[in-house]
Amino acid sequence: MNPTKLLNEFKNSGSIGELIVDKHHEYYMKAKYYSYLYYVTRLATGFSAAALPFVVGQHPQLATVLSGIIATLTVVDIVYSPKDRWTICSKATDLIVIAIIKLGGDYKKYESLLEPLLATETALYGSLVNLKDLENIEASLKKTTTQ
Repeated sequence: MNPTKLLNEFKNSGSIGELIVDKHHEYYMKAKYYSYLYYVTRLATGFSAAALPFVVGQHPQLATVLSGIIATLTVVDIVYSPKDRWTICSKATDLIVIAIIKLGGDYKKYESLLEPLLATETALYGSLVNLKDLENIEASLKKTTTQ
């Protein structure tokens, strides 16, 4: 099972497949962007805060710049919540692939391999949607499509 091949086959299955794979790609790119934003804001803020006490007395202009960096990046972090957005987008990409695997009928075959991947994602990024939640979402979608 090649995930890239699986996504491409699903994309070629019709307009819904194309939409889902395009969304998967969008979420993947957003997860990448928000992970970079998360680390850049944290590192720049941390280094600026660490340097500030050493420059405040001798280089007041640099101290002002560092204070501005700390304030600005703190606001960016609070407003955009890059970790939360990174987590959501990363999890969405995983859930889309698993749902496609389920549709292809290979889920049971690979379940013992997929469960640790999702557990690791959850441990890395915090408490998120699990497979049972995905199954509940899937069941509710089936109900709405059959009505």
